[in-house]
Amino acid sequence: MLIKKIKKRTSQIKYLIYFLIICLILIIAGFLYSGFLAAKVITRCQGTRWELPSKIYSSPIMLYPGLDINALGINQYLKTLGYRKVKGIPKKPGSFAATRNTLLLYQRSFDYPSGHLNARLVKIYQKNGVINRIVAGSSNADISSLQIEPMEIATLFGKKREERYLIDLAQVPQPLIDAVLAIEDRSFYEHGGLAWRSILRAFFKNLMAGRIKEGGSTLTQQLVKNMFLTPERNLWRKLNEALMAIALEWYYSKDEILEMYFNEIYLGQKGSVEIHGVGEAAKFYFGRSVENLDLDQSALLAGLIQAPNRYSPYRHKQAAIQRRNLVLKTLLKLNKITSDQYQEALKNTMETSSFSYGKTQAPYFVDYSISQIKELYSKEVLGSIGLSIFTTLDVQIQGWAREALQKVLQRLEKQQPSLADAGGLQAAVVVIEPDTGRILAMVGGRDYATSQFNRATHAFRQPGSLIKPLVYTEALRQGYTEVSILEDSPIDITLSNGTIWSPSNFNEIYYGKVPLIKALANSLNCATVRLAKDVGFEKIYKLAFKIGLSKKMPEVPSFILGASEITPIEAARLYSIFAANGFSSRTLSIRNVLDQSGNRLQMKRIHIKKMLDSSICEVMNNILQCATTYGTGKALASYDLAGACGKTGTSNNTRDAWFAGYINGYLAVVWVGRDDNSKTGLTGAQAALPIWAKLMKKINNLRPSKAMRRNSDLIKKYICIDSGGIALWNCPHKWKGAFIKAGDIKLLKPCKLHKKRGWLIR
Repeated sequence: MLIKKIKKRTSQIKYLIYFLIICLILIIAGFLYSGFLAAKVITRCQGTRWELPSKIYSSPIMLYPGLDINALGINQYLKTLGYRKVKGIPKKPGSFAATRNTLLLYQRSFDYPSGHLNARLVKIYQKNGVINRIVAGSSNADISSLQIEPMEIATLFGKKREERYLIDLAQVPQPLIDAVLAIEDRSFYEHGGLAWRSILRAFFKNLMAGRIKEGGSTLTQQLVKNMFLTPERNLWRKLNEALMAIALEWYYSKDEILEMYFNEIYLGQKGSVEIHGVGEAAKFYFGRSVENLDLDQSALLAGLIQAPNRYSPYRHKQAAIQRRNLVLKTLLKLNKITSDQYQEALKNTMETSSFSYGKTQAPYFVDYSISQIKELYSKEVLGSIGLSIFTTLDVQIQGWAREALQKVLQRLEKQQPSLADAGGLQAAVVVIEPDTGRILAMVGGRDYATSQFNRATHAFRQPGSLIKPLVYTEALRQGYTEVSILEDSPIDITLSNGTIWSPSNFNEIYYGKVPLIKALANSLNCATVRLAKDVGFEKIYKLAFKIGLSKKMPEVPSFILGASEITPIEAARLYSIFAANGFSSRTLSIRNVLDQSGNRLQMKRIHIKKMLDSSICEVMNNILQCATTYGTGKALASYDLAGACGKTGTSNNTRDAWFAGYINGYLAVVWVGRDDNSKTGLTGAQAALPIWAKLMKKINNLRPSKAMRRNSDLIKKYICIDSGGIALWNCPHKWKGAFIKAGDIKLLKPCKLHKKRGWLIR
């Protein structure tokens, strides 16, 4: 019996030891697992907490005295930015009021590359639509120019399509803090991560329901769930959530946790993009920064946390108002607001800001700018480090370019219905600043939704006569002048393979002996070929490669009539050298890049290189002005664009129509054709020039003229462009010629073609 008792007691002790060992193992495992979870929390919180998408912005709009503010369409621009039009004096950032003679604008705070701008009220006085004075609202001090914040034209996401604007807790208004704590976690500053009373209440409710129905989560637990765990509901996930919440409370202060929560919380949907954090939500719903939220707006954001899509003011406005009112009532009960504040907040109708789904303003430009920024940052980095990318895009010039392209193509297809067959006409427009190479606008096709192929940068098409200025530039370098006489008659050229190339003039019309200026202005093929033969085809090829055209172009004589292929943006680079009087700039779409802290990052800057003698370019400018006055571009006169420099281009069999031109510091190139490269039957003057003219007329009227480099040493003399002699009173085509050397003037003789009854113009 005793032995049995001893054996029984031994067995019991053995099982107890086993039990204690198992318990110890479980405790150690639990301790290690808790340590693992804590390490996971700390590592994430001390490192990069969130993927922050990079945002791409246009250039800001500049307002200044003398600007036609009505023609500029500033009211619509402000609405597109999410500004609200109000009555009386605007009292909050992101609002404006317009009267007959005054625009009152309460600007939002914004981080510009030049520095941070605080929210402020400004007054813009106008008369007959023209700004005559801009003053700061608080001090009444005059402002010489006013920068309106740029438009967000694209957002670059990483693996997660989350949009988030990081804020500090100090930026969050107290009513929003009170509202969130009142509706989500009233004991936040008392508990250690878990609210045991709420957990027990939720446990019994779930037990009665037979499933997980209520969570009883604290604000800290919500943060853990959103940052580290999946949304599924089970006991294992709840255990992990509890352990991680305790770890978070152990290592971080309440204010630090609250700041993380305000930056993490999910608050709605913008298309396929998730809105996270109160900073982004304030902009998305109300078009203002979080620190400028009103009480009723704070209550709405707090109410959204429970079910952002169910209470979205964009989709379910009445439900959103009811939820907001519940939050306001809770604040009143907790004595966080007064009865007067409560009643005042209830009266607000909850006006929301408008929003767009991304790159709708300039999709082709956005694609091009992303390709340029990828030279510095990978796609993965761009989608996660929260860069602010400021581009060269002028959204209004972009809009004018898109509008001109659409209207002209629609008119052409209406006039000739056959043009609408086989996909219809396509077109591309590029607008740049010649002196800097900055791209102001880019339209790569009629409809980005239908075709994302960017014809402005990737459509290699024959330029036709657009390339001819290269021939004449080389001739000027060799001593030719505007009045040098060329022979315009049929010519045969023997090629290296023994075949004969016999170019002809448009419509088979020949002019015999003509001055150089007329040959280019009227785009005479045979005169151009003869000139190229005299100056040397090889030298023309070298000049083309020197100034940046592709070295892949075939070195054949037909090159000088545009038989090779270039893109519209390459054509813009070529003409920008003439417009900038011999200087070449790399075409740029990015001006500045800021990191998420507002620090300017190092990047490629404007690089200007001297390519051609300025005197040569100024003579070429003079000839190209003649081309739009008497030559193939003379239709510009009907658009009041006298003085523009420009050149048409039409490829063989009218497959491609071009116009390149510049005036007052703005250059644009237009291409029109078909994607299948079939005939259109349209010349550059018929199809491309009208688009250029409609666009440039608006730019010329609504944008300040930009200073252009000029050579004061050129000698000017009126000439007859039909004969090349000194112009007489009755010469039908007089032109103020430009000459580099005084000796060239001395060789001139009076025009004999119109000598009868004429006299000289001195």
